[in-house]
Amino acid sequence: MNDANGTGGASVARRHPGDPYPDLTSARIVHRAWREDLTRLADLATTLASAAPRSDSTAYDATPYAMPAGTTPYDATPHDATPSGTTRSGTAQSDVPPSESTPSGTARFGATRSADDVMRTADGDAVVSRRRAAAIRDYVTVLCHELIRQGRGEARIVWPLVDASAGGAIDMDPYRDERRRLAPLVENLCTTAADFARTPSAHVAGLAVALREMRDALDEHFGYLEQDIRPMIHNYVTLDAYEAAERRMWRSLGLTRLARVLPWLARVATPEERRHLKRRTGLVGRIILTVLGPVYANLERRVFGDPTPGNVSG
Repeated sequence: MNDANGTGGASVARRHPGDPYPDLTSARIVHRAWREDLTRLADLATTLASAAPRSDSTAYDATPYAMPAGTTPYDATPHDATPSGTTRSGTAQSDVPPSESTPSGTARFGATRSADDVMRTADGDAVVSRRRAAAIRDYVTVLCHELIRQGRGEARIVWPLVDASAGGAIDMDPYRDERRRLAPLVENLCTTAADFARTPSAHVAGLAVALREMRDALDEHFGYLEQDIRPMIHNYVTLDAYEAAERRMWRSLGLTRLARVLPWLARVATPEERRHLKRRTGLVGRIILTVLGPVYANLERRVFGDPTPGNVSG
């Protein structure tokens, strides 16, 4: 394995029976954060859709999104392993990321200059302001960008380590195929969120559909990882090798992404898991949680309209 394959050019030892297991706490927190956020967003959009005004001019086709074929795959990193025929999903699909022009810094997460006019029911009751619709769009878009970046980091750092540790005993191609299948759903969700911000009443039903599809696909993806891949990491990857890879993953975030991702993860973490996050991110992480935890909670309130379920500053 060489640097391009993510192992730094060094040989990787396989874990022996009786050796300590890798600590997968960070992965568990990440999966929980994605599941909770997409569920909350899907529930919010569904509630807004049920209250939205209905008319021929604002009707939206809520037919489930059909993924395009024959486009660039999600993970373009070459992989030499021969597929074992266990692929769960067919041909890899598109990985055209959403536009990077959407606000991405923590201070701009959910920010908008849109006028605060509102979508109303037939009785005149307010459903959602355009300001809030734009905040929802920005929140969803940042999550889409983060999912793409997270997948690229795993493809560059984690999966080559698993390949090298297992020495060909397992085939990671089915998991890579699962990851590729998410790309067109991510792109569709980002596009639908932008349409919703422009004309909320016309596209809120479509946003609800796109969020539910993304939630269900990601839940299936994580279930496959947890049932099939996580035990393989336990069996083959050493504690030291996995911790080194995880440190690289955290460093690859950079300060701006860390300032956004860490409070988002801490929101769903238990007290012990928050201590784990602080150990992984050091002094910088502790400062981010102390200073930006309350800021992130305020940003979430702009989207969901109620306090976050956890303490992100602890």
